[in-house]
Amino acid sequence: LTTAGFRDVVILGRADRDHDIYNMRYVHPEPPIRRGMIREVRERMGPDGSVIEALDLDRAWQEVEAFLRQGVDGIAISLLHAYANPAHERALAAMIRERAPQVAVFASHEVSPEFREYERSVTTVVNAFVGPAVKAYVDRLDAGLRERGYGGVLRIMQSNGGVMPARAAGDNAVRMLLSGPAAGVRAAIWFAARNGIRDIITLDMGGTSTDVAIAPGLVASTVAELKIDGLPIRTAVIDMGTIGAGGGSIAAIDRGGFLSVGPESAGALPGPVCYGRGGERPTVTDAQVVAGLLQPDNFFGGRMTLAVDAARDALAGLRLPGGPEAAA
Repeated sequence: LTTAGFRDVVILGRADRDHDIYNMRYVHPEPPIRRGMIREVRERMGPDGSVIEALDLDRAWQEVEAFLRQGVDGIAISLLHAYANPAHERALAAMIRERAPQVAVFASHEVSPEFREYERSVTTVVNAFVGPAVKAYVDRLDAGLRERGYGGVLRIMQSNGGVMPARAAGDNAVRMLLSGPAAGVRAAIWFAARNGIRDIITLDMGGTSTDVAIAPGLVASTVAELKIDGLPIRTAVIDMGTIGAGGGSIAAIDRGGFLSVGPESAGALPGPVCYGRGGERPTVTDAQVVAGLLQPDNFFGGRMTLAVDAARDALAGLRLPGGPEAAA
């Protein structure tokens, strides 16, 4: 739901192309919502928070009823200049929550109370998209823990390196988008402090990518925005950079005859060839085994033995000069 006349804010986006200005095949990021799922309400706030046009709740409810007939389970509200005066968003959200309590409601002044209509609207829409799923998952997790006798408080990691109570996760799902890598940075800072190290560079290799961050004085910097699939998400996140492929990233020879790694990954199952779980295509982990960077007989604390010969055969299949060792 948005202010009348501003239905196409999230469709139009911005004209900038960031660092892709020389790409002749540039494709603009897909909007996070179809135009048919955007409806307008009569109201208008000025940039100073003054009321230019009062909110017509009766007409607004007609738009909400149209959503309800479509079977929506979440509604995002992003009204013009709501960051300066959220009164209309609050009134609209309160009405929906009272009359349609089965629907999750997400208001932009609660999700991202900052100016710039496109970024604020996109952030709110993405939050509404993932919020119900996150809430259902976290609720199941919390209930399962309590059934098993856990009496503590469940807290969920945020992208800025902090935590929030589980009950807030569904309303603030966008704050969790890079919470996994952020947790890695926080863990590295903890270990560094424990060992008397003041300045660190972190390296966190997962299955598909490798992320780095710097923490001088054991303080990681944060940025106010991240991009997910080309969409700007206005939420605080630890400043991290993706510098390479992950342990499961698959190596192949491209059409030009050059070695390429990723973005396709072998995942956890079947995983790298050396795991012996059915993987057939060489990965970064297989290269590390062949290069001698991993100890095949002492992997995972000795609980798992890596298949060196299978990894070498997989790399040999790339048919690079010098054999599997050179390929690794």
